[in-house]
Amino acid sequence: MTTLDTKNNMKITGNVAGDIAGHTITVSKNGCVSGSLGADTVVIRGAVSGIVEANKIEVLSTAYVTGELRYDRLSVNSGAHMEARCTPSVA
Repeated sequence: MTTLDTKNNMKITGNVAGDIAGHTITVSKNGCVSGSLGADTVVIRGAVSGIVEANKIEVLSTAYVTGELRYDRLSVNSGAHMEARCTPSVA
């Protein structure tokens, strides 16, 4: 299992098993992440299984998400598949 922590923007285009932290993380349509994601912004076009924690989470129509989403702002496009607990941050 991999752990990656950076202040940069990242685009995940392949399979990743592990935890990822960054500024903006984008999981591409062909990307697959099994682990936790932590960032200011997370954009999900592909598959994510785990905990996603971000100020802003965008789940696009091609996404497949299982696990938990923790967020300040959440948007989910029509067609996205979600089996996730959605937990807004406490102000």
